[in-house]
Formats: sequence, C-alpha cells, structure tokens
Amino acid sequence: MSEESIQPVEDFTKVESIFVRHRNCLLVRAQFTPIFTDYYLHLLEHKLRYETKMDATLKDMLAVLTLHLTARPWAETIAWTVNLRAPRVNYFVTGSSTFENITGRLFTKDIREPDRNMFYSQTSVSGQEPRTTTLDLATNDPIDWIEHFYINLRFNYIFLFQQFCK
Repeated sequence: MSEESIQPVEDFTKVESIFVRHRNCLLVRAQFTPIFTDYYLHLLEHKLRYETKMDATLKDMLAVLTLHLTARPWAETIAWTVNLRAPRVNYFVTGSSTFENITGRLFTKDIREPDRNMFYSQTSVSGQEPRTTTLDLATNDPIDWIEHFYINLRFNYIFLFQQFCK
C-alpha cells in the first residue's frame, strides 16, 4: 500500500452502534466534524454558497442518513430526495454501507414546482429490485421528515437528538 493511499484515522467519521439490551434500544451516534469539514471545503472549491437554513438542512440529512445506514442491514445503498414547494428546493443525499460513503447536494435552480412537499426514499441491494417509498411532508424540518419516514414504514420509534458543542 502506498503512502498516498493511507489516510489518517481522524479524516474518517467514526459511527458507533450500541445495542442496550435491558432497554431493547439501539443507540447510534457519531461526531460529524470530518464530514462537515470536507463539505465546506467542497463548497469553497466549487464556489457554492447556500442559504444558512438550507445548508443546515442538508447537513442534518447527511448526518441522519449516516446514522440510518448504520442501523440498517449491511450492503444497502440508500438515497433520499426531498422536494419542497417553499422554498423551492430539492435536497438529495445518498450513501452506502458497503462502500462507507455519503454524499449530498441541494438544488435551487430549474426546479419544477410540486403540488406538495414530498420525501422519496430508494433502497438498493445488489441482485434485488430497488425499494422505493414516497411520503407527503407536512413541515420543512428534516428531523420531522425522518421521524415521519420511520413511523410510516413501521420501523421502531426513532428519537433524533442534536448535540451542539461550543
């Protein structure tokens, strides 16, 4: 292995998945600083600038999809798209537990106005047909979207917490 192909561990995001037996609960947590640092470097490199609220929403979606992938069976690739009426924006995030990657983008130009806010999820597993889910959204809050997604798919309850460090 060449020196150039070895990346320091701190360049990766460590995601912990802990099953708490006596509570029948799965705790999934991570520190997303490396992902968000790369995200902002990418925006600077491509001279992209997003409105603060849209930027925060995309980061929330990247974080939640990362945690979701960790809680799911291995070897899935998942993509989420959210299409909002106001502000007119499309959020797209995708990740793979097989390749341990995550990426996302938001689009604000040339977007068809939908008749309602929509959430699209597609889960792919090699050798199987992709599974697609579509949900109407009542809010513009990404945490609400994912909780709604979990409830509608009859997953166990989900509680999402954000810890802010100063």
